[in-house]
Amino acid sequence: MPPVAGDSHLSADDLVASVRHTMATVARSIICRTLEHLEALGMVVRAGIESSGPATYHLSADEHHHTVCDGCGRVVEVPAPVFDPIGAWLDTELGFAAHPRHLAIRGLCRRCRPRRKAVTGGA
Repeated sequence: MPPVAGDSHLSADDLVASVRHTMATVARSIICRTLEHLEALGMVVRAGIESSGPATYHLSADEHHHTVCDGCGRVVEVPAPVFDPIGAWLDTELGFAAHPRHLAIRGLCRRCRPRRKAVTGGA
């Protein structure tokens, strides 16, 4: 089944599969080049949540960041304003005006932390 309009993060292959339902001969290279152009225009953002596999993208108007669990791979979207205090600190302390388009914070989720402690005896 093709991805639905509400899917937040799509790869080039997801888009190819979706488009091929109405245009069977679309070339993957066209979808990839289109994504590159849309990214250059600021219309889509490469999500950066994958540690392996294809890159995924989301619409730039959907501003959010992610936490990514290194244990189970779970991805949680985090509203962009959560990181506003970090931007304020960077500005105040370093004089750096941050304009994060996307952040992916890696770590361990609530379910994986206890398992990791049990295996390693630490955090």
